Amino acid sequence: MPDLVHTSVPSWASAAAIPDLDVEGRRFAVFAIGPAALELGRDWLEALESVVGPGRATLHQSAGFTEAEPVLEAELASAAVGWRLKLIGPADDCLALRARAVRAGLMDDEIQVASVDDRSRTVLCSHCTTRTTSDVGIGETVGCRGCGRNLLVYHHVSRRHGAYMGFMSDAEQA
Repeated sequence: MPDLVHTSVPSWASAAAIPDLDVEGRRFAVFAIGPAALELGRDWLEALESVVGPGRATLHQSAGFTEAEPVLEAELASAAVGWRLKLIGPADDCLALRARAVRAGLMDDEIQVASVDDRSRTVLCSHCTTRTTSDVGIGETVGCRGCGRNLLVYHHVSRRHGAYMGFMSDAEQA
């Protein structure tokens, strides 16, 4: 694992990490992705409501990114000043949802992430732009499902794409 000072991989995405809950804000949307996130999601909801009052925080449970994305879209459409996003779940799903929120204009301090699983990674091929998801570590290789190249999973995460960057691992070999 590279030194996190020299990488764009968020510390929460490279290890299962549960941060202290940030309660700054006026309204909150908590997304619990997958069954391992539900208990923490409920705890965070209760803690947030104890600070801002009932009805100012909502908990959304989903199986994964595909199910959570339209719910996030609806939340983003009605978000106002003071709204905060809390994501709990597998790092890969959280990266994808966080990227959607960043593309909508949310700032880093408006999003908090708790990773409960960091085994799977989505790798964006720098050659054909296909996304390949696999249980692969940083510095390891994975076959691109688009162009078939062996991609080195680089220690760079695109904030806008919510994916690790991958490039041909043997590009300099004949």
